[in-house]
Amino acid sequence: MVNLVDGDTLHTRAVTGIAAGAFDARRLLAGSVARYAIESRQPLLIEDTVGDHRINQELRAKLGDTSMICVPLFRDEEVIGTLNVLSCSDDERLNEDDRETLEVLSVVLTAAVSRVAEFEARRAQAQAIARFRTLFDGASIGIVRLDPEGAVVEVNPALEHMLGAAAEDLVGSSFTAHLVAEHRETVQERLAEMMAGGMWVLPARGPLHGPVGRAAVGAGTRVLEHREDGSPGWIMAMIENITERKRAEQS
Repeated sequence: MVNLVDGDTLHTRAVTGIAAGAFDARRLLAGSVARYAIESRQPLLIEDTVGDHRINQELRAKLGDTSMICVPLFRDEEVIGTLNVLSCSDDERLNEDDRETLEVLSVVLTAAVSRVAEFEARRAQAQAIARFRTLFDGASIGIVRLDPEGAVVEVNPALEHMLGAAAEDLVGSSFTAHLVAEHRETVQERLAEMMAGGMWVLPARGPLHGPVGRAAVGAGTRVLEHREDGSPGWIMAMIENITERKRAEQS
């Protein structure tokens, strides 16, 4: 049974033999035998699992194991999972020789499970990106991604419509070029403050204009994205067209 650590839970991702019934099971790390193996950082042998307080007895009853070795798997100092080797035999229980063998193999096992963990992480990242793209492309508000210099990197269809310009005409241009002149310097200064780490969220409201003369009043929030190393990366600006609302307030 190969388990991956997912926050405070264990997720069983590969099984064989008597462990087949545990595939895709999730359970709290704190209530599993893995907790004790991880704390000791050594393969843990339990020669009699029946009634042992360290064992998840509900799962044990389902699988029918009578002895177990739990091998913690690490990537550097980080725990990434465990390998549980089970036996359902009353006569041939797992023993210290088996534990020592698995201890020798744990380096190879750790490398193998590390690759599985990386695959799971990449898949989760791909799913997150897909969800983001759905929200980005389908949002009713305008969304723009800016580089550290304030140039447009990406815009969604709603912002294209708001400014009356195609994405290919907006990408590469300065975001402040789409504000009325008297607001440009102030907004550029505030964007620079964000990139310097002064602010993480920047609310704003002001007139926008597009290349073909379309005008709009945008109200929105700009959020600073950080790179993996913690340094400032990009700014995501979310802008709502409140032109009609402003006209109603002024009438």
